[in-house]
Order: sequence, then structure tokens, then C-alpha cells
Amino acid sequence: MRLSILLAAWLSWASAAAQVERASFDAGPFSLGTLTEADGALGRDLWQGAQPDAIRSQLAIVPTRFDDPAKRMMLRRVLLTPGEGPMGADAALAGLKLLKAVEAGYAMEAGAVAELTPGLGLQPELSRIVAMRDLYRGNVEQACGRGANLREGRQTAFFVRLRVLCYIHAGERPAAELTLNLAREEDVLAPGDARLFRSVLSGSAPSEMPRGAIQYAAYRRLGGSFDDADLQDLPPSMVAAIAYDSTLDVALRQEALRHVVVNDLVSPRDLEDIAASLKSEQIGKEIAAIRSLPPASQARGGAIGQALQAVVAEPTAFLLRVKVFEADIASTGVNVATVPYAAEFALASLLNRRYKDAESWMQTVAAEQSLGAERAFLNLALLYSYVKPSAAQRLAGAIGEEIASPDVAPLTIADETASLVTVTDLSVQMEHALNAAASGSRGALLLSALGTAAVEAETSELELIRDTLGADLYRRGNAEPIVREAAFRREALAAAGRLRDDRIGKDAYIPRLKPSSSAR
Repeated sequence: MRLSILLAAWLSWASAAAQVERASFDAGPFSLGTLTEADGALGRDLWQGAQPDAIRSQLAIVPTRFDDPAKRMMLRRVLLTPGEGPMGADAALAGLKLLKAVEAGYAMEAGAVAELTPGLGLQPELSRIVAMRDLYRGNVEQACGRGANLREGRQTAFFVRLRVLCYIHAGERPAAELTLNLAREEDVLAPGDARLFRSVLSGSAPSEMPRGAIQYAAYRRLGGSFDDADLQDLPPSMVAAIAYDSTLDVALRQEALRHVVVNDLVSPRDLEDIAASLKSEQIGKEIAAIRSLPPASQARGGAIGQALQAVVAEPTAFLLRVKVFEADIASTGVNVATVPYAAEFALASLLNRRYKDAESWMQTVAAEQSLGAERAFLNLALLYSYVKPSAAQRLAGAIGEEIASPDVAPLTIADETASLVTVTDLSVQMEHALNAAASGSRGALLLSALGTAAVEAETSELELIRDTLGADLYRRGNAEPIVREAAFRREALAAAGRLRDDRIGKDAYIPRLKPSSSAR
């Protein structure tokens, strides 16, 4: 009885609350972001109706790591979509949002956003984000300058800790030791700080892995390195930093790059620069060869097609090239050099969300009029139907085929990785859910939904409440397009190497009622 009352109360109240009139918003630092509509940004009205205090509470506890790629994709888009912020959102709230982006692995993008804010010296929350980005990029002196230029907030915990590192970096040992002692007395050191700083001061080898941007910079100053196994446990922003770090082992950086591309930790432009710096690896050689060809030329297009086709059966290697050559793929047209790779260009365009380009390449595939081309065309149409079902059916219908829209499993609410990062009480999540429903804000609804991943339910009754609540929040936040896109990406990469070999998902095709007039 208690279960049914709680669920009925939530569902009926949330339905009514969602009808509350939405307010207009002031623009501010909270509203900045790096994503565009082509990247999957969620809309400039993402935070419309949200209250700053409620968003602050949600951001404080939302998990930043998930098992489920759809949840990771969702969090990235919530945190990095630009648009009107909640009315009254200040730099402190913007800093909290971007800090969550750093913790989720997007330090480079978060730093780029924070750096755009005027009057950075008066905003320690945002200066911290930029300094963290600098530290992860190995620019210690630049990060120290962020702290030195602050006119407010120099005594916040982050900048006190940063000053210890900066004094060490400048060779001012007495000042470093004094600041370290003061930081210990004021209890602003993070776990592991004291041991790592002492190691740097004494020149001894570090005894444990770093846990954040300041510790990463100190660890690297000592010559601390990593191995492939460490990449599974390090913070995602640190994995991205390893990929950038040209002083580290090339094989380690190559492995870090695999993590970076799978989890979308850097922009395509930075991804290309990282990959190009791996000059002894195959990807570095490919980029150098392709960069030597005239932009938008047939030769360049053909070389990119060949590079895609060569790794089409290796999902991560294929995705890396899709992202590295994103701009080139978008500017490549159909010609004698690119037609042999039309299926690969079509799939790459779908993965890059260039849907009109993908349709043109798919039509090029169909024009080949061979059995392999028909299979590739229909397989591409099936994959396309995950994200654009009506457009996919229109294309398939042109050759007399009908495609059943693929089913996508609903999100599993509980997430083991999320609960390892943070644990939330169900009553707290219920309060956030009610606030989100009252606001009607898609951002608030999705943050609250993601928060349910870390709720530990001690009984089957509480588990049912959590799962019902989470599912309803995802529904109200219109999570389905993101869930379908994540499913498309998984299926597309799995099928990339066999587009021409056989029809994937055979049950998704409805047989023709009569033969097509197209030549076979």
C-alpha cells in the first residue's frame, strides 16, 4: 500500500507540476557551452524554468561516471549545451557545472568555456576550471598565472593547494614548505596532497597515483608514469591529459587515445592533433600523408576513404578516423576516387550526425546496383532508422523495401559505476524529482534522472520506487532520442565491417510484395 501511495503521489503531482508556466532567463556564464546543434546540443531552453538552488543541489550529487554510454552521452550534452541559464545563475553555479564536466572527463572543453567569461580574475570558480585545464595540458606556469591574477578568492582551497605547486615550480622551497604547512593546518589539502608534495620537495619517487589536476602536474614533475592498466581507474580528464602528453610513451598515449575517442573526451580538432603527434603509429602516418594532399581534392577524399575501409572491422580504430577526419569527410564529394568507399563515407557521416550527407552517400551506394551494394544500402538504412526512422524508410521505400523500426531497450536505472562514484538517498532524489517536474526544465529533469543511477535501494520495494521514478524522469526529459543515438552508435560500429556481407538484423526487413524494377 505504501508503495502505491508514493508512486501515485509522484506521478500525479509531477504531471500537474509540469504545467507550471515557465519563466524567462538572464544570460550569464552558466549559459556557455561548446556543443552545437550538429553536435547534439539539447536546445537553448534546456534550463528554462529551473531554479538555481535546485540545480546547485542536483549538480552537487549527480554521478560523473557511468557504465551506460547513453548516460555518459546524456551528461555531456546536459553540461556542455549552451543556452539561457536559470534566472539568477551566477559564476559559482557555472563553476560547479563546469567542475562536473571536468570530473566527467571534459576538462579541455570546460576550460575553453570558462576562459570565454569576461572578468575571469574576479571569478575564482571559473578561474579554477581554466587552471585545471592548464595543469592537465602541462602548462604549470600558465596555471600559476591564473592564481596570481586573481583579485578575489585566492584563499579558496584549490588556489592555496595550487600555490604550493607553483612555489615548487618556481624553485622557492621555503615558501612552498610554509604554504604546505599552512594548508595542512587549515585542512584544505586533498587526500594524497601532503605525501605527493613532500615527494616533489625531496625528489623521491611518488608512492601513489594522482587524483586530480594539481596532483597530476606534481606527479609528472617527478617523472611519474603510467601503464595501460592504470587507464581504467584514472579520472577521465587525466586519461585525456595522458593522450596529449608528448613526453609519455607513444604506446601508452595510443591506448589513452582509444579511451578518449570512445568517451568523446576531446574535440575532433584536438583529436586530430593528438593522433598526428603519434608519428610512429599508423594513425600518425595516415594523417601526415593525407595532410600533404590538397584539401577537398579527389586524391584526399580517396585517401580518407581508403583509411576508413582499411580499419572498418576494428570499431575503435574506425571511430577514431571518423572523428579525426570529420571536417574532411564533410567536405568530400562523390567522385571517381570516392565512389568505391561510399558505404564507409555514409556510415562515417551518420556517426558524425551529418544526416543529409549520409543520405547522399547511401544513394551512391544504391546506384551501384549489385547484391553487395543492395545489402550495404539496406543495412545503412536500418542503422539510420535508429535516429531518423521516417527518413530511413523513405530511402528504403525507393527500392520497394520496408524497414521495421528497431526496438531499443529502455535504460537500466541503477548503474554500478555511478554508485561507486557517489551514493544518493532515495528521499533526496525524490525531492530533486519534484523540483525538476515543477520547473519543467529538461536539464533539471535529466540531471535528476541521472542521479537515480546512484540510489542504493535496500529492499525490492525501494528498488521499484527508484526504477519507476528514474524511468519517468527520463521520459519527461525526452531522453529517448539520446538513448536511440547511443544504440545506433553501438550497432553501427559493430556492423561496420559487414555492411556488404549480409543483412544485419534480418527480422527488421519486411519482404517485398513484388520485385523492384531496379536492376539486380
